[in-house]
Amino acid sequence: MGERLIRIDAQPKAAGETRYTDDLPFDGLHGVILRSTEAAAEILEIRFDPAYDFSECTVVTAREIPGRNVFALLEEDQPFLAEKEVRFVGEPILLLAHPVRERAREALRHIEVRYRPKEPVLSMEEALAGKRIIYKTDNCFARIEVEKGEAPPEEGYGVLEKEYRTPHQEHLYLEPQSMIAYNRGGRIKVLGSMQCPFDAAKALRELMGEEVEVEQAPTGGGFGGKEDYPSLIAA
Repeated sequence: MGERLIRIDAQPKAAGETRYTDDLPFDGLHGVILRSTEAAAEILEIRFDPAYDFSECTVVTAREIPGRNVFALLEEDQPFLAEKEVRFVGEPILLLAHPVRERAREALRHIEVRYRPKEPVLSMEEALAGKRIIYKTDNCFARIEVEKGEAPPEEGYGVLEKEYRTPHQEHLYLEPQSMIAYNRGGRIKVLGSMQCPFDAAKALRELMGEEVEVEQAPTGGGFGGKEDYPSLIAA
C-alpha cells in the first residue's frame, strides 16, 4: 500500500513485443460465423449451395450443441446460436470452420438463410411504448428504485428534468478479440482475450454440458468490453 508499482506487462506492450491470441502459432480449423441480416424474423430455412463443395468444412448449428443453447449470465434470455428466430442484425445462426481461413469465409457466401420478417423494435421509445413485446411482459430488463431522505414539501423546491443522448461507443483495443480452442484427448481448453475467465467457464459449462478449462491470454485492453461477451466468442 502507498507504493507505485510497475506493471509487469507495461514494457512488452509498449515495445510491441506482447504476443496476443492472434499472434500465437495455429494449424487447426479457422471458425467463421453466419450472422443474421434481419432485425426480427423467423428462420424458415438454411440453404447450402449444392454446386459448392462443403466436404472440408465443419458446420455447427444449434442442433449440434451438446449442452444447453443458452448464454448463462445475468438472465438466460439469449441463445448461443439462433434456432427458430433472430432478434437483431448480426445474431449468430451458424458456425463454419475450415483449415484455410479464406476458404471458410468463401464458404459462407454459399449459404443462404430464408426468413419470414417480423416487426422489429428499433428504439427505446418503441420498446417502452409496447410496440411489440419482445422481452418479459413490458420490454423492461430491470427496474431499480432508490429513495433517500424525506419527501420534499409541495412548495419551495424546483424540479429540473433533462434528457441526454449519446451515440454508440466501441472500445479501441490493442488487439482483436479472439479465442483458440484445443481438443486434448476429448478435454477442451479455451485460450483467449478476456477480462473474466470465470464468466467464460460458466457459460461454456452450460454449452458443452461439462467442465471446460479456460485460460486468459495477455489482454490488450478491455475497458469492460471483454467481460461477458468473450463467452460468446469462446463458445
